[in-house]
Amino acid sequence: MESHNNSQAVEKQQRTVSRRHLLGVTGAGLLGATLGVPSVSARVDGPGVLMPIGGGFEPENERLHQEIIDLGGGEDSISLAIMPTASGTPTTSAEAYRDDFIEYGVPEEQIEIIEVATEDDPNTDEDESTWIENADDEDWADTVREANVILYTGGNQLRITEALKHDDGSLTAVAQAIQDVYDDGGAITGSSAGAAIMSDPMIGAGQSFGALKDGVSYEDTYYDDDDNRVFVTDGFEYLDEGLCDQHFMARGRFGRLVRAMWHEDTNAGIERNEIGYGVGENTGFIFDPSDNTARVSGEYGVTIIDLSEAYEVDTGTDALHLEDIIVHFLTHGDVFHYDDGTVTHADEKDWNCIEDPYYSGNSDSSDLFAANEIRDLMTEELVDNTESSVGGTASVQGRDLEMEFWQDGDTRGFWGRSYPEDDRGRYMVSNVRAAVWPDERDHDDGDDDNGDDDEDSGTETEPTIDQFDVQTRSSGPWSRATVDWAVSDDDGDLESVTTELLANGTVLDAETSSVSGSSATGEHEPRTRDDPDTVRLTVTDEAGNETTDSKSY
Repeated sequence: MESHNNSQAVEKQQRTVSRRHLLGVTGAGLLGATLGVPSVSARVDGPGVLMPIGGGFEPENERLHQEIIDLGGGEDSISLAIMPTASGTPTTSAEAYRDDFIEYGVPEEQIEIIEVATEDDPNTDEDESTWIENADDEDWADTVREANVILYTGGNQLRITEALKHDDGSLTAVAQAIQDVYDDGGAITGSSAGAAIMSDPMIGAGQSFGALKDGVSYEDTYYDDDDNRVFVTDGFEYLDEGLCDQHFMARGRFGRLVRAMWHEDTNAGIERNEIGYGVGENTGFIFDPSDNTARVSGEYGVTIIDLSEAYEVDTGTDALHLEDIIVHFLTHGDVFHYDDGTVTHADEKDWNCIEDPYYSGNSDSSDLFAANEIRDLMTEELVDNTESSVGGTASVQGRDLEMEFWQDGDTRGFWGRSYPEDDRGRYMVSNVRAAVWPDERDHDDGDDDNGDDDEDSGTETEPTIDQFDVQTRSSGPWSRATVDWAVSDDDGDLESVTTELLANGTVLDAETSSVSGSSATGEHEPRTRDDPDTVRLTVTDEAGNETTDSKSY
């Protein structure tokens, strides 16, 4: 967990290595067991296959590229239409994807770049912003219909809906052609923004803390630093039931997906969603209607949130108190049966964590929405642990949220090396129970618990950036920044450090580390397929003070 100190992290790493050795010799548990979970039915509308990818789709990920090629019947049969509509650099992005698939054996003549976009690519002489006029062009629509796989690139999902939907919500000619391909058995895949659009309503922006504490907005909150509610807007109903979110664990989006799922508004035509899918980076989730399954393929994992048994406790405020959330976490090779809500773990995950937990004793989290924090709580701190519950808090400017995760009689957990590309063990977690609620003790940082005046009240200092060294490089279609940083805080209450890549003020990628105490050092390496112009470093303390510095890319 990010909140653990270094000695604990090293100890866990050492224990994991010894565990791998033990498992390689002995093995344990059930192979490919189907695990019963409370029933939630989520189906894919239409005969085609959907494959949302949670962003960070790396050119080196041969497995995911091959999955897409297989969706089209293999190298000789696939007809791929690339939709760069979400990108701020549409030509650059589309050509990078095209070149990747050529590298993996797809003939160039079987790949079409569909020229529909809203933004001008600064790397070309052409003005790609005029491509939005092609959205209703029947010739381009006919070109789309010749494809059997549609690939949406990453970027900003609002650009896709702006280009492919009319003001009244109806589909443009190209959007209708995409729907026709899907209805006729073709496949739709998309990374990051291309995954977000697969559900309707769609999550357009927002952060977990603001969503759980302050609710839902129908206006874009992305550029408003004071409004972190989850922005819910129109998407595409490729996924007939359920909401889809992306960059899920890496960007701590558990809370915003829960809030968007629970939201309902009859006046706006929004119904509550009992099922939600949070797809991790460099990972695909393949919905196959031929057997009503969704299979995980790739480096990280997919979180499935089930609200079929959840109930709300009235807080008298906009803050959400929700009990009996059901959560599953699947990694490579695991399968979700969306017709009956059961889960099958990969055969290689043959260590039964519930019967034989590896860890003894756990730690609550002090930063619930830090990168991968909830993943670690559900795995090492819960299902693979002698303890049966674990919790945590999140705090922003004196306001608090709490969460608890616990096992019940249906909870299952398995571990094993299911991803051949590396030697790391991965978990499958099924049927963990969770609750989230606002801490009624939302506090004024100027008062201590006994009501006495705080001698230091009003003297809280801002944290300091002591080192901010940036090295930039390009590798294939990727732009990367290696950032060595050091921060400090005289008050000893450091909380987080974030490095962002930006273009014209838009965040393209970000990496966050949880920190504590009076000083911390580290390294970040954010990357993007777009063309960044700025690297920004931000350090925040527990009181909500922050210090920011920027450098040109």
